[in-house]
Amino acid sequence: MPAPDIIPPVQPPTEPQTNPSDGKIILVSANGDEIPLSRKAVKLSKTLENMVKTHEDSVPPNETLKISLSMIATNVVTKVVEYLEYHKEESMESWVKTQIAERGPDYTLDTSYMRQSLEISVWDKSLFEDESMHVAPSYVFAIVVAANVLTIEMLQDLCKKMLANLIKGLNNEDARRLLGICGDYGLTREMEKNVYKQRNMSPSDHPIDLNMQKNFKK
Repeated sequence: MPAPDIIPPVQPPTEPQTNPSDGKIILVSANGDEIPLSRKAVKLSKTLENMVKTHEDSVPPNETLKISLSMIATNVVTKVVEYLEYHKEESMESWVKTQIAERGPDYTLDTSYMRQSLEISVWDKSLFEDESMHVAPSYVFAIVVAANVLTIEMLQDLCKKMLANLIKGLNNEDARRLLGICGDYGLTREMEKNVYKQRNMSPSDHPIDLNMQKNFKK
């Protein structure tokens, strides 16, 4: 009688060894707070994507890449991260194609606000709302500055829509007052202060903050 086959015991599957930095990076704000951001969301920011490519090879094994945003306060970084995570399934390529389809082959980010629909989704609008659920001009201003610094074209475009909606129907004087613009060069008070102080101050001394615009109103 043949001996029965010996069936080896089933070994439990081994967990794949993953690097903590595989799924997320850490953004360090001007306040020193650490905010995680998924790698998929990073792709919507050209600046962050380039920084990741530049520095990820220097990160020791089992450590997460940290990127310092010493010019942006925690409350603004948090807003930007919320936006990137919410829209991370979208791609820049598909977004640009949509803009061209809707606005014509001559579409560019710099001129899009002249032709685009000013309709904004409920979620996107909520990004700019303060505690009283009203759109705060200071929030729009801070977020658009951060979007410019981080080269997030989709967010830049959204901010232009928000600004266009805010000043719709206002005369020049009222629009300038609402946006905190002063002087003859179209600079906000925040921008003017940066012009005078940038040679003597580091970015962390004067970060982009949600309340920075109204803090400098007289």
